[in-house]
Amino acid sequence: MAKEIKDKQFIFERYIQKGIDRYKGVENKEIQRHLDNADWKFTAYLFEDQRVLLVYHDGSYGVLYRNAAYLYELMD
Repeated sequence: MAKEIKDKQFIFERYIQKGIDRYKGVENKEIQRHLDNADWKFTAYLFEDQRVLLVYHDGSYGVLYRNAAYLYELMD
């Protein structure tokens, strides 16, 4: 059975780097540009499975989204 992907999930600070490493997250310039234009104080990471992790500027927490399209819907 495949693991259910939630639309949006809060990530505690202690799990951020573990998730980036495990799911091969890389900073994404395209998503970051949209965040900067919207004045969101996050750094965007894109995982191999297309989920997007936004890490708050001080690293205190993150928010994981199912994909970039869903994130953009919420930003509108």
